[in-house]
Amino acid sequence: MINLDKPPVGTNIDAINRVAAALGLPGAPNRLGAVCQTPEQTDAEHGVVNYPGDGPIILRNTGSALLQEYCTNSVSEAGGTAPLPGTNITTRGLVVFGSGCVTQPNPIAM
Repeated sequence: MINLDKPPVGTNIDAINRVAAALGLPGAPNRLGAVCQTPEQTDAEHGVVNYPGDGPIILRNTGSALLQEYCTNSVSEAGGTAPLPGTNITTRGLVVFGSGCVTQPNPIAM
């Protein structure tokens, strides 16, 4: 997961914004990541919830990470093994563009 509010050097924000807009994301993305092939639990009270490909989403670097990103909006593009748009990072799974994202504690890790 990449925080686009503080992107790594070499990140092509314009390319990321173009892809996110073409996919219909409301607003500019402020997180870019991937959804794992195997869904994980999102909170302490509920089981595993499959990501439908858009809408609210929680992004984490790992399931047990202390922090997570909650995004009120998201869109995704086809998965597989592919580079994240605008970066030189290759990932597996659905590529996810999130907007309206905030950092919060991960309730699973607590």
